[in-house]
Order: sequence, then C-alpha cells, then structure tokens
Amino acid sequence: MIQTSRLVFQLLEEFELKADEIVKICRGSIFDQAFKDLEKKFGNARIHKVKVAGEPQRLTETAYLDEIRNLGYEPLNEREEKRAKSFFHMMRWLKKNPDKIKLAKTGWPRLSKYRLFRSTSKRALT
Repeated sequence: MIQTSRLVFQLLEEFELKADEIVKICRGSIFDQAFKDLEKKFGNARIHKVKVAGEPQRLTETAYLDEIRNLGYEPLNEREEKRAKSFFHMMRWLKKNPDKIKLAKTGWPRLSKYRLFRSTSKRALT
C-alpha cells in the first residue's frame, strides 16, 4: 500500500494541486495508506473518501481488464457477479504462472492463509 501512496502523490504533483483544492480519493482499501498520508500532508478538511461509480468506475475497470489481459490472464465474464469463483480462477492462473505473483495484489491479511501467498510474503520480508 506504500506503493499506492507514492503513486497518488506522484499523480497529484503532475496535476499541480492548488492550495485550496479538495482531494477526493476512492474509499477502496488499497488507498487506506494514501488517505492517511494525504491527511497528514494536507489536513483532513481537504481529503475526502468517495465511492467511485459510473463512468470513472467503468473506465478504471476497463483499464484494469486490459492490463491483466496484457499479462496473459483472461478474466471470467461473470467476475463481478461471482467474486469468489473469480478469485480462485485467478489464483489457479497465478499457480500456473508463478512469475506473475510479484504483480498480484497481496496486501490483504486473509491471503496469508493460502500457501501461494504465504511464500510471497516471506520472500517480500527477506
């Protein structure tokens, strides 16, 4: 999540954030650290968590799907309706393609119960 925070600050620098502008950030857990870091730097009055929906969500989802397809993964068509099935589908793909694990989002505490992600966490710590 530190990487996410770094990227958020990099984007804000590129956007040339004005002193009085409010920053709205997705309330997804991947942005938790970025939110804390933004509050620390800009104060809590300027930073707001929001639910991303509509066109911005569609564009983000399309970009995500394009990127994972570029890696060689073909997501399930019904991935939104069947999240658990989609998770295990992707996990099986990662087992077959262990070189891609370094690109997987592995920061969720519950993932450590899966052997595939336990070894990734140990490698990251050493």
